[in-house]
Amino acid sequence: MSKPKVLGILLGFLSAITPTHADLVNGDKLTETFQLQGWHQAITCKTQSIKVAVLDNGFSGFKPGMASLPSSTVLVEGAVNAQADTGHGLAMAEILWSTMGKYAQVEMTLINTNGFSNFKNAITYVIENKIDIVLYSQVWSFGGNFNGKGLINALVTRATSAGIVWINAAGNFGSRVYDQVLSHALHEEPTFFVQKGDQPITITLSWNDFSDNEQEATDQDLDFQVVNHSDEVVGESVLRQNGAIVARGTKGVSGYAREKLVMKEVVPGEYRIKIKKISNNFNLRSRVRILIESAPEALMFASATPDREIFPPADHPAVLTIGEDSLLSSRSMASIPPNKPDLVLPIFGAKILGSEIPVRGSSVSAAIFSGVVAMMKVLKPSITRNQISKFLKSRTPVVQYDPGLIEQSSSEIPSSWRGLFRPEMKLTKSITTGQYVVLTPYEPKDLLFTVPAECRRTQSPWAPQLWRAIDVQEFLSSK
Repeated sequence: MSKPKVLGILLGFLSAITPTHADLVNGDKLTETFQLQGWHQAITCKTQSIKVAVLDNGFSGFKPGMASLPSSTVLVEGAVNAQADTGHGLAMAEILWSTMGKYAQVEMTLINTNGFSNFKNAITYVIENKIDIVLYSQVWSFGGNFNGKGLINALVTRATSAGIVWINAAGNFGSRVYDQVLSHALHEEPTFFVQKGDQPITITLSWNDFSDNEQEATDQDLDFQVVNHSDEVVGESVLRQNGAIVARGTKGVSGYAREKLVMKEVVPGEYRIKIKKISNNFNLRSRVRILIESAPEALMFASATPDREIFPPADHPAVLTIGEDSLLSSRSMASIPPNKPDLVLPIFGAKILGSEIPVRGSSVSAAIFSGVVAMMKVLKPSITRNQISKFLKSRTPVVQYDPGLIEQSSSEIPSSWRGLFRPEMKLTKSITTGQYVVLTPYEPKDLLFTVPAECRRTQSPWAPQLWRAIDVQEFLSSK
């Protein structure tokens, strides 16, 4: 089955948008689109405080006391790396608070997590300060083993084990990831086509040899080259991985199972990636991923493997991973762990003062959902991540999509069923189980979020589920 065509494809990756001042100018539209009026009324009389932390690489434009954030908002600077030059985190915080109707009793902390050391310190901070909800609208392009485990997720486990509700963006790497067992990848030479040569391209090769212990380095060694149509090498990454812990700033050696190449100017045309096995200590379970990052219109990754695009900590089983209903939002197959994202929201363009381009992407989706969860916690302070998930699933039509669903012709519909079918329904049959599956569109009024017709996911093999509208009174009466 082909992916659905979605109108209004993202104008750019969220990480490329750097608003100069995070002030949501279409907050009323957000409230209307996501049907939040009842929730805002329900928490109006509440005085329950809630602690929310927004972790991000940068909060450019933040000023204490600014009207777009709770008055008590504080910024925790990283002890190692300075913030990146981006207002991404500030925008996420503003969207989260707007989703809550600017509820006054929010204790918000903005934490600079630019770099591994800052990220590690942030985990300790949220645990020691008993933060209720963490919003992390970013993912790591390395540090995981493609199965929910690895260096990054080991840190996140500390937070989730402490009872913190961790909400993560799925990432915006749709059709930008190649995932394959190493034995095949060594011969396949993944191919991409550059369409606009004026956009920088970052290529990251990683493999599944990350320990949970940061003091353990990999001794599995891979390199890669990028060659053009004439087989000329135009770029390469040749770090040595020898099992040694590498001091910060050391050149040419890495303790990580990762190679990275940044290409700033690339002539349009066809390119291939050649993976080189340097050490001989790989096995049949060794797997690699190649991620290509650039502007959406800059290139096409012909060898991309859809449905294997979730990176840590979005692939952590205990986090709530939120995606966007667009072709650029990362996803994984329902039949392959980690089966993420947990929830897909429709595209919403958050208009930030100072940015001409609406902010979109899975980051915005995660920020909006974090606001909804924060209101749940205000109304039921003891509610846990598992209870939130259980409540939603208990009253939601869960639609598990099988990549092997084949649409059946009308003549194949059993005669006893034909009277039950409406024209918009489709009968499919799973090539893996042999079972018939009926696909039927849901009306927008039945969804938690208003979904444009062209964005509905009823026939997509990578939408994990759809959610009916969450009525606040129903939530309050739930156990």
